[in-house]
Amino acid sequence: MQVGTTRMNVVHIPSHGDPSVLRVVDLPVPESGPGEVLVRIHHAGLCHSDVSVLNGTIPFPPPVVLGHEGAGIVREVGAGVTSVQPGDHVIPLYTPECRECYSCLSRKTNLCTSIRATQGQGVMPDGTSRFSCVSTGGSPAGSGAAA
Repeated sequence: MQVGTTRMNVVHIPSHGDPSVLRVVDLPVPESGPGEVLVRIHHAGLCHSDVSVLNGTIPFPPPVVLGHEGAGIVREVGAGVTSVQPGDHVIPLYTPECRECYSCLSRKTNLCTSIRATQGQGVMPDGTSRFSCVSTGGSPAGSGAAA
């Protein structure tokens, strides 16, 4: 994603089991909703979890936007976000945290129970997706970064 643009490149797989289907595709940058943060990723990597999604070991409904490890700068914040502001340097977490459930309040945010119902489903905690792919007829494309 380039500053001032509304498009980004993502690593995308339309189906599982064949690494040759791995593609870099251009998608529109989604707007940040209430409680969300839009981060311009400067550095990203694909880890073993991404490889496991790619080969089908970790079941994740395709199409998938891979990559949940990275570092970037906050571009915009949604309503109600007070912990970061545009220009802050951040490292996104694979597992979002609600900061309200028992796990989050006990400093075990990696076990946030509020997002368990949608984790690994390819959607945000509210059940929506931030991406869609024309190649799949506009169907939602899940993300390993909080989705």
